[in-house]
Parts: sequence; C-alpha cells; structure tokens
Amino acid sequence: MPCLRPTCYDLGMCLGIPGKVIGIDGLEATVDFFGVRRQVRLDVVDEPVALGDYVLNHVGFAIRRIPESEVAETLKLFAELAAAGDDQDLLAADLRAELAATRKSEK
Repeated sequence: MPCLRPTCYDLGMCLGIPGKVIGIDGLEATVDFFGVRRQVRLDVVDEPVALGDYVLNHVGFAIRRIPESEVAETLKLFAELAAAGDDQDLLAADLRAELAATRKSEK
C-alpha cells in the first residue's frame, strides 16, 4: 500500500538522527540512537570521530560530528520532536517513523 503522506524525499530534505558512538572498527562505528544500536559508516563524516562522540546519521552514514557544545541542545530538540503529538508535523512524524522502524528491525 503506498504512503499517502509526503515523505522527506518528496519534500527535498531528510532527517539526520543524532547518536552516540560506542564502538569504532575502521570506517564503521556502532552508534546508540536512543537505546537502539546500529552500524554506521564513517566514510563521509566531516571530522574525525572518537568513542563517546555524537554524530548525525543519515541513511547509515555519519555526516557530521556534533560538537560537544551542541550535544545537549540537539538531543533535547530530538526528544521534543519525538514527543510532538501532531500527525500533521511531518518532521516529527518522520522522526517517530524512523525510530519505530529501527526498533522493529532490532527484534
């Protein structure tokens, strides 16, 4: 059944999800996204990444190391977006769908 609501791809932008790097093996990192662990590629990240750093992930690639001074505010914003109850808010709906799909694939 096709999606009846526009996706981030339809709108010309997509959401990156912040996560904490908990393991590194070459150009692949294990990243914790709100309790869900995923493998993320480090090929295109803008700066070197170390254990404990936070990165912004998009489609399995770390695209930005989040500066330590921005981590708390970034995580707070994403928590607020995930909690937003308005289904008309496409950004919040996209974030909730991404987190739900990630959790489902972990099972």
